[in-house]
Amino acid sequence: CGQISYLEEWSDVENNHSSSMSEAIKALEASTIRLPIVCGAKADAQGVKKVVSSALTKMDTMASSMWSLLSKVEGMSSMVFELAKVVSQEQMLLDQSRDLFSAVAVMHVKLCSLQACILQRN
Repeated sequence: CGQISYLEEWSDVENNHSSSMSEAIKALEASTIRLPIVCGAKADAQGVKKVVSSALTKMDTMASSMWSLLSKVEGMSSMVFELAKVVSQEQMLLDQSRDLFSAVAVMHVKLCSLQACILQRN
């Protein structure tokens, strides 16, 4: 059950990250659209400074969010690696169990055959 809660938490983190990235992209696009880019256009230097500063602040926030997400991804990566090892071990044990069951079935057939031979001789 522990893995299920991690997967649900991962889904929440992924949704929050996607939403944050979408909002950040919209904010950055809105900021850059306000910058004049045609020939002869004049801009208020203070206004441009505010827009660029705002964009940098938003990018810093995004970077912080990305570092947080990266640490969670690294943790999940480690857990996925451990899970893969467990699955591999379980597969090996299942293969061994199948082989043992096959051997038991062969022995059972031999036992039944020997019992039939004994009954026929008596």
